[in-house]
Amino acid sequence: MKFASGFVKTLLLIIGVCVVSCLVTIAVLKKDVLLNEFSKIVGNVQSNIVPLSEKKNLFSGNLRLLPDDLHLFVFNDVDVSNGVDTTATYYEAGVYESGEYKGYTRIIAIRPAEGPGDPYVFVLATKDKSSYVLSDEDELTKYPEDDWRNPMKYLDKTKIRKITVLPGQHPKGIPLDSLYVLYRESIPVTSVKTGKKDSFGQDTYADRIVETFTNYPELTSPLSTLTFLGNIYEPPYLTDQMLEEDRQKVRVRQQYVLGTTSVVTIDEVGLPWLYTLSRKRDITVYEEKLALYNSQYTEYQKQQKLWEDEIVTTPPEYPSYPEKPNVRFEKSTIVGGDGQFFGTYDVALPQVCGVDVNTLVMKNISDADLEKVGSVYGQPVYALKNADHPLLTLAFENKMTMPEEEFEAMNEGLPKLTREGYVDKRPLLFFKDFWGRLLSVGEYEYKMMGGCGKPVLYLYPEKPLDVRVTFEAPVDLTRDMPSYANGWMVEAKPDGSLSDLQPDKTDCSGIDSSLHGLEYAWEACTANAYPYIYWSGNRRGAVYPTGKDGFVVSSDELSTFLPRTLSSLGLSETEEMDMVSYWLPEIAKKDAPWYFIRFLETRELNAFIPLHIEPQPDTLFRIFLDWKPLETRPLISPEPQNLTPLTRNGFTVVEWGGLKQ
Repeated sequence: MKFASGFVKTLLLIIGVCVVSCLVTIAVLKKDVLLNEFSKIVGNVQSNIVPLSEKKNLFSGNLRLLPDDLHLFVFNDVDVSNGVDTTATYYEAGVYESGEYKGYTRIIAIRPAEGPGDPYVFVLATKDKSSYVLSDEDELTKYPEDDWRNPMKYLDKTKIRKITVLPGQHPKGIPLDSLYVLYRESIPVTSVKTGKKDSFGQDTYADRIVETFTNYPELTSPLSTLTFLGNIYEPPYLTDQMLEEDRQKVRVRQQYVLGTTSVVTIDEVGLPWLYTLSRKRDITVYEEKLALYNSQYTEYQKQQKLWEDEIVTTPPEYPSYPEKPNVRFEKSTIVGGDGQFFGTYDVALPQVCGVDVNTLVMKNISDADLEKVGSVYGQPVYALKNADHPLLTLAFENKMTMPEEEFEAMNEGLPKLTREGYVDKRPLLFFKDFWGRLLSVGEYEYKMMGGCGKPVLYLYPEKPLDVRVTFEAPVDLTRDMPSYANGWMVEAKPDGSLSDLQPDKTDCSGIDSSLHGLEYAWEACTANAYPYIYWSGNRRGAVYPTGKDGFVVSSDELSTFLPRTLSSLGLSETEEMDMVSYWLPEIAKKDAPWYFIRFLETRELNAFIPLHIEPQPDTLFRIFLDWKPLETRPLISPEPQNLTPLTRNGFTVVEWGGLKQ
């Protein structure tokens, strides 16, 4: 009996151990299943989402800027003529402590953009700094080498021995709860002056990873290997000298806006990565649309070749690039409430020209200030109780106070609402995120005044040439001449004159030539003979770039300052006259005694509003007039801008524009 009793105890102990072991195994399997399910949602990311226990101490060391050129990139004559800085930037970002790449140094390589677009950022690993493993999580190398989406054409392929997905601590998607996901965007990179001059005596710039996030609040991290920081609101420059009406708008934002839903994540060696707050369902839709876009673009390339070879007579339509996921939603998804809503809600209180994909995180709004008006995806949604709240005034002024002709041109078919009518439909809605922060979204039925005001493109080929121009990122157009039919397709002549190759897409009868900037448009449209491509609108998914260097100019000096500056930049007499005749009256409307003026140059515009031009120009020059009316002259003058002049070479594209206020 004693033997039997001991045997039973032993058996029970074994069973108990097995039960615990099985439960642990089931828990691990359950975790793996969840990860597998999530990988289906956010795409091919399973290789970069591994159990946390395997990711701890993945690297040793710190993020460090390398002083030497690793010569990983190739540059050609076109890069030089386009003003591309042929000096790349390299960082060490830790040494792998375990796994297949133990002892390898992770390298972040940054190549200046060849043309319109952000710098190219690559993640690699090396043991000897002579041969490298390239990480390609987005599978860009699946494209042909001559495809502009394939990064291999920028790299010295003789140094790449393997292409894979390197282990890292920044997964493509970070699930926060059953609803919210952080979707990876990019390593934050900024352009800084090197302190050196080029052969023309102009300042040179270098791309650097942003490493300082002063005052960014730390958020609770769902991953023990990453530090999470919330993005902060940064007020405009020269606030104290602004006109009172502009100052009041800034005060309201400063009082109620804490930051945006963009999240900075920093790994154990100090490498930052930006993420956008979104929902699982929205990421699913985006990934599907992105796959469709890639398929359509491949077909577009085939049809474009047939059209260029005159095998088909109709140019193909350029596919639309999908909007990146965020927390937008439609009225149809709101459950409950009285139905008093706008049709679409997206980024709250957008600012002109550049509309961030991330909406606002609010402050100084209590639960007592809000009333529940429904729910979205099972989450309560609120509106402000006080119809006179300053945020509602700001929302109304953002959309409804522009001149009547401007409003009708941009919001065809939509009624111009009174403040009461606008507020009654709840232009701002609020809800809480994973961290309990109060977020706000705003109505997106009505367009703002075109913040990027009348950028125009001149095309100067060396011989008659069919050219297609498309935006590489979403832009909410408020005007386009000729019409942007998934891109502009024109025949360009050496003198700059253009013929629209899709004339049926532009309705000449709807053109109001009495509007400022459109005086030429009806005649040009009916004759199908344009002096340039003209558009205005707001860039979606990017923050308008600002800077502190520039010029303070009195109202009396404007009429001489602008022509003199543009002429010194190398604009032709026609280009200069076109730009001055449009922008001087626009600026004068503010009737301010002083103005702060700076120019966004090709480098900034290529990153902010990337264009895809086929065939690629030999010379691309872009200039954008950024300006602010001032009540008084600043006590301390800004550092003057050192602007880079235009040098024309081969097929030249020139663009000018400015900030509509």
